[in-house]
Amino acid sequence: MMNKLISVIIPMYNTEKYISDCLNSLLKQTYTNFEAIVINDGSTDRCGEIVKEYMKKDSRFKLIEQKNQGASAARNLGIEIARGDYLYFLDSDDFIHEKTFQICMSCFEAQKVDMVTFDAQCVFEDDYLKNNPPEKIIRMSKFYDRSDVSNGNGLMELSTFLKLCLFNNKFRGNLWINMIDMDVIKKNRIRFDNKITYYEDCIFLYFLSKNIKKIKYLPEKLYYRRLTGSSLMTENNTSKKIAENLFYCINLLEDEYQEINHEQKMVNKIFKQMLCAAAKLYRDKSFYEANGIVEIENERWKLFYHCLDKYRQLIEEYEKEYNKAISDIDAILNQN
Repeated sequence: MMNKLISVIIPMYNTEKYISDCLNSLLKQTYTNFEAIVINDGSTDRCGEIVKEYMKKDSRFKLIEQKNQGASAARNLGIEIARGDYLYFLDSDDFIHEKTFQICMSCFEAQKVDMVTFDAQCVFEDDYLKNNPPEKIIRMSKFYDRSDVSNGNGLMELSTFLKLCLFNNKFRGNLWINMIDMDVIKKNRIRFDNKITYYEDCIFLYFLSKNIKKIKYLPEKLYYRRLTGSSLMTENNTSKKIAENLFYCINLLEDEYQEINHEQKMVNKIFKQMLCAAAKLYRDKSFYEANGIVEIENERWKLFYHCLDKYRQLIEEYEKEYNKAISDIDAILNQN
């Protein structure tokens, strides 16, 4: 097991300032049997040249060039090229702990799981600290800490883990906090949806979850997510794309719901709840009207708000069910 190959897929676009930190964190890995596939998605800066310098010194690094098509297309290309037994996605402006691969591979060997998931630590750049209030900094510093959802040894069914995350408001749809058995990806032809730019991780993870049984959760911060001072999420063109992608994702999950079994329906609801939680950031109707969505997609607008209300009620039902289960367990224990 400990000689199995890890394929690391790194979509890259104009990250010359950070790509060295990313690749250096791979060079420091104590588990060394990996291939790093960097997909240059039409960058206009020097990041491609920087990667080539690493390739000259280490054959584990590969650079694939493509016209700008977005992260989903870049990752799909990486999956097709990957030769590994396990798959890991890494963003080109972030980096990982030096023992990330060793720890994950030890879990795969000992536990025979389909996926290993872990936590992340935010790295705040000066501009981010200057442009955000202290309360947001504090919230983000704990955002990827899911240690309070562990069941003890961290070994559980994926659906159970997702429920625990939902109950504790710790559902995180980012792929870079997971390492995945490549067989699950390739046997089930799981790919990213090229139609969306935002929440593509979430949709990929949803389809992945339909084919994963057992996971291992590690309450360790092995990923370092960099937060800069950029405000792309508030730009009009970006905001419109976010709103459109939310509509698309919710509709996709609604269509799926009618064709899946009971257990998958539960997971489907959890992912819809996450998307609706994200939608609350843009709850004001004027936001969507300003981006021309209501007039164009009136039926989707109705469905969107229907989902918001429906799944707000759903989470309350989950909480009641969870609290009752805990109460029943306490009653049994007290009898003894």
